[in-house]
Amino acid sequence: MQSIHYPAGFGADLKTARSGILFAAFLKLLVPVIAVLPGIVMFVLHKNGMFQQEMTDAAGHVKPDHAYPTLMNLLPPGLKGVAFAALTAAIVAPGRESQ
Repeated sequence: MQSIHYPAGFGADLKTARSGILFAAFLKLLVPVIAVLPGIVMFVLHKNGMFQQEMTDAAGHVKPDHAYPTLMNLLPPGLKGVAFAALTAAIVAPGRESQ
């Protein structure tokens, strides 16, 4: 919650403070979309017959844990490195709410 309160305290005037709050709220709402969108994309692609082999194990069971790595393999090498670095940073860095 601090990420939304801080922009209000550092605004030069009321309009700047409100703009900061709106921008922080937009960023806060963008996180669930980024987290859920790869799963939705993979679900649609899998239902359309793509990535059947990558998403199943030897017994033929669908493995949802393979969705993100399969999508990572679609990226070109430069973007794959950036996405991997972002994922690693998100895992290693402590959350602001836990402090």
